[in-house]
Amino acid sequence: MLLGTDISAVLATLEALDVDLIGLNCSTGPEDMRDAIRFLSEFCPVPVHCIPNAGLPLQGPNGETIFPEQPEPLADVLGEFVDRYGVSIIGGCCGTTPDHIRAMVERVKGKVPPARPAPRPPTSAR
Repeated sequence: MLLGTDISAVLATLEALDVDLIGLNCSTGPEDMRDAIRFLSEFCPVPVHCIPNAGLPLQGPNGETIFPEQPEPLADVLGEFVDRYGVSIIGGCCGTTPDHIRAMVERVKGKVPPARPAPRPPTSAR
């Protein structure tokens, strides 16, 4: 996706492979995943997951990698993805800590994802 792959083409390809779950993982924070998650929420017939980094990595003063997204804001965005877009599985990749995961659990505890949409008619990836 970072190289400009179209999410509709990704979905068409993965649907043809009869996968059980489709989602986004790593590379960016959740806000940069929003448009693709929105598309998947409308058209993906299988559960959708979103497992972002804790924001886009920054270089610290000593050359270290810093992931700037704090637990509560990350949990809020992912909770919105569950509420608004029906994301079934959330988590965290690079830069997330146990505090991030705890905040996510608190934010979505007791939520049940809605039913997924019916499969689209077969399409060709362009």
